[in-house]
Order: sequence, then structure tokens, then C-alpha cells
Amino acid sequence: MLNSLFHLRRNIKWKGLRVCEGGASLPCDDRKRELFLTYGFQQYSDVISKNTLTECLGVLDLLDQFYRTNNFKNCGFSDFRVLDVGARNWRYVGGLAMFLSKQFTNTKIRLDGIEIDAYYLNQRLQSRYRIAEYFCKTFYTQARHLRYYPIDVRAYNQSINVVSWLFPFLDLHPHKKWGLPKRYYDPQGVANHVKKLLVRNGIMIMANQGQWEWEEAKKIFSDLKLNNLQIFHKSLHYCSYPIYFSEWEKK
Repeated sequence: MLNSLFHLRRNIKWKGLRVCEGGASLPCDDRKRELFLTYGFQQYSDVISKNTLTECLGVLDLLDQFYRTNNFKNCGFSDFRVLDVGARNWRYVGGLAMFLSKQFTNTKIRLDGIEIDAYYLNQRLQSRYRIAEYFCKTFYTQARHLRYYPIDVRAYNQSINVVSWLFPFLDLHPHKKWGLPKRYYDPQGVANHVKKLLVRNGIMIMANQGQWEWEEAKKIFSDLKLNNLQIFHKSLHYCSYPIYFSEWEKK
């Protein structure tokens, strides 16, 4: 049944109803307030919701803490493309976008999101694609271009300088739980394709939930150089497992 719905969505390609948000405000929590002000989210209060802000700050908290102790390895890129794999509805992209812009103030960033099940509808009859388009426009600047692709990542063929891969499906259970057909389950094949797209000295940022997923990630990406690893037992991200956050480099 789930497989049939997946293929039906991909064939119809209905984006769903219009998205309109607002209502975000300065958080009361000290850590959330710090990130909100440091990364300038006050300028988006009228166009993002509190739930969206929460997701953005969850991702931003991981990035901010990780790179507070580990310098981002820029590798001299002055104009680079970032690929975010498995973007879902990209509600969190503001956190990723604002982090990158603060890291590289004089750099043009092209941020691409990939989602294979982009036409999945929420209870408001809004597809992930429609929601992601809203956030692409919301967080767009002249120095930061965002684009969302409703495709299998193996159909994407742009050279990339940075890969963001947050909580990849390295086990069949979560893959099926999210309603994806078994024939699309190929973590090694997907990883190999992404690694081919990554330029020499390119960087991959990855988050894994729990040690079991981290152990799988180490096997799949063993041909990349592991630069840094940090384990978060507590963060603003909603993941209930310890988060293994890592940076890898293609040599």
C-alpha cells in the first residue's frame, strides 16, 4: 500500500496548497535566544512559524557547537555548491543557510536540497515540495541561492564542494517507516554516487542517530578522511538518541 502511494505521488506530482507562515519571536530559552540573535533570525520573524524556527535552531545548534571547537575546513572555495541529501520538506534549511553565510561572508553559496519523496502531503494538503519552495524564497539572498530537487539523489550530477547529510537511512527499518519502497534502499550505492560528485578536498557533514548508525556510516564512508567527530547527548535537535556529528574530507 505504501509503495503504491509513493508511486502515485510521483506520477501525479501535485504540489498541494499554498504555504504561508509567520509568528516566530525571540525565544525565552537562553541557548535558543543566543542562536536567534547571533544568526539574525529576527529578520524572518514575520515569515516563519515557531515550529519552523525550532527546526532551524535544532540543526543550527549542532553546527554551531561542532564548529565552535572544530574549524570549518573551507579548502579555499570562493564560490561553492552545497548539497543537502534527504531534505524532506526542508523546514530546517534556514539553520543550514544562516550558518553557511556566517562562516563564509564573502562567498557565493549555492545550496541544493534533494528529496526523493517530495510530493508527500501533510494534513494541510501541502507537499514537501511546496513547503521547500517557500523556504527557498524565504532564505534567498544575492549571495545565497537555494534550490530544491524532487528527485533521487542518483539523478543529480552537479559537482559539489560540501555535502550535508543529516540522519541518512542506513538501515532498512527507518527507510520503510518513511514510506519508501524497498527497491530504493541502497545506502552504499547512494553514498558512492554522492562521493563521486564531491570535488577533491570537498567536505561532507554528517549526523547519525545512535552508535549503531554511526558504525554503519564508518563502513560506508571508510574511503573518506574523517576530520572530526563529536557526540551530542543533549542539544536543541529533537532527535532522542545520541547524535554522532562528523566532518569528512575527500582526498
